Amino acid sequence: MARLVCQSHVEDRWCVCTPCSSDRLKGCKNPHACALLVKTRLDRLLSKWDPRRPDPPVVTPAPPGEEGARLFVPPPEIATLTDEFRIFTKPTAAPTDAPPATPPAPLPATVSPVQVAIGSHYKLLGTVDAGAAFGVHFGQDDPRNVSSVIPEQKSLTRGCAEAIATLVAARSTPVNAPLRIMSKNVAVASAMNSHLGKWEDNGWIGVPNPEPLIALAAELRARTSPTILVPSSNSPTLPSCRDASVAAVQALATAKNTNTSLSNTHESLRGAKLSMLTQALAYQGIRARKGVPTRPTTDTNVAYIQNFLKDHSGHAPIPEKIWKSIRHTDITSTIKSWLWKSAHGAHRIGSYWKHIPGFEDRALCSHCGSTESLQHILFECSRPGQAIVWRLASEFWAGKLGSPLPTPSLGMVLGSALTSFEEETKSKPSGANRLYRILITESAYLIWKLRNESVIQNGGAVPPAIAVHNRWVSLMNERLKIDIFLATTRSDQNKILVPPEVVLQTWGRTLLNETSLPKDWLRDPRVLVGIETISSNTAGPPSRRRGRHS
Repeated sequence: MARLVCQSHVEDRWCVCTPCSSDRLKGCKNPHACALLVKTRLDRLLSKWDPRRPDPPVVTPAPPGEEGARLFVPPPEIATLTDEFRIFTKPTAAPTDAPPATPPAPLPATVSPVQVAIGSHYKLLGTVDAGAAFGVHFGQDDPRNVSSVIPEQKSLTRGCAEAIATLVAARSTPVNAPLRIMSKNVAVASAMNSHLGKWEDNGWIGVPNPEPLIALAAELRARTSPTILVPSSNSPTLPSCRDASVAAVQALATAKNTNTSLSNTHESLRGAKLSMLTQALAYQGIRARKGVPTRPTTDTNVAYIQNFLKDHSGHAPIPEKIWKSIRHTDITSTIKSWLWKSAHGAHRIGSYWKHIPGFEDRALCSHCGSTESLQHILFECSRPGQAIVWRLASEFWAGKLGSPLPTPSLGMVLGSALTSFEEETKSKPSGANRLYRILITESAYLIWKLRNESVIQNGGAVPPAIAVHNRWVSLMNERLKIDIFLATTRSDQNKILVPPEVVLQTWGRTLLNETSLPKDWLRDPRVLVGIETISSNTAGPPSRRRGRHS
């Protein structure tokens, strides 16, 4: 195609210009005719399909005297023919010959930009009581000023209020007027400049709360004048971010709602670009379109967790936070899998066997005859194992904080990674939350293993109380030794896997003869947990033999 505008090209089959000579060597008998045929075919295409269409120029005028300013420059909507092939779109949407996005025009010297400040306020993010509000402040008593709680979302995330505030500010300003938005948080502007192209290529898959960002991208892309986002200014002549934030706080306190619409009024890209699709991204997209099926047992267990944490801390976490907490790094991989199955009711116990002919008797506990649910195994069964383990865990916890362990329950075990004690009073020693995660999950899983060994391996025989006691002490000493190893050993990348101070804080005030240990006891071979093992001829209740303060 380039030869048709080349000065050395002759409109003849015997042209000796470089492109024609090269094609002739490849076997083409009439390069000029072939070039004309290609041009004729390409001229029939719509502009968005034409591979000759140049990318829209990127114009980034630098605002004079602005430090930290971020100018929204939309990426090209369609760059090549392959960009048109997208999946996870609405099949009823009609194709359009949309022109490329118009780049922002340079700021005219004679036109002053519209000045606006935005603010936001959040409360209890990650809980079912979460809330967020935004404020848009153009000036004192300006009719365009607005504040509102944000529309109900599946889960609120930090930044969504700023995105909606920016959207409202842009909608309140003519598209041909330069817009200068001041905010204490320019993360939204940074994300729109850095990640918008990738988000649109991926069809917004995996982006939390994408609707405000989709609407904002369409609104800013439709503007013909620059949209500049800058950090807040203390100038008395400019709109105040403080006023916008105060308005957001008041809106959240009064539940003021202006019913801000997140529907797009401009063209926006939908679906994932097929040329950029990976197997993992396609899987996420399919799962997102199918939705999460409702499982009654799962919903019940999630409610148990939320009720326990609400009673403990006053706030119930959202399900997403609960599932993420099960993957906490302080919990071993085996126990993570067990917790996940427990939350879904996926263990083959109790009611699982009721509808399997010939195995109905397995639904009942072989020791006490009750339905063998997970609740029964961990907390209610008359086997002495679970009572001993929870008594030891309570003693151990009392040595750490001096306060009783919460009443053992299914919600307590499954929500252990979200339970916090350090925020109750500043006098509580640090490391309590991590110790609690280890103590509760390891103790509960030990009870599960003791039950399996009794029912499956030992024909229903109950282990002696002393054996249960010693096994729990051995388990806690093993976790202590693992922590010490991780804090004193470097990985292949020469990194400490667990910071030493974290281990010291976690196990402090729980060790045997701790007052005789050095301040940094990580390399001291005498370190053991403060509850000792006992021999079969030892008199007295085993759980009361402690040696921490010898």
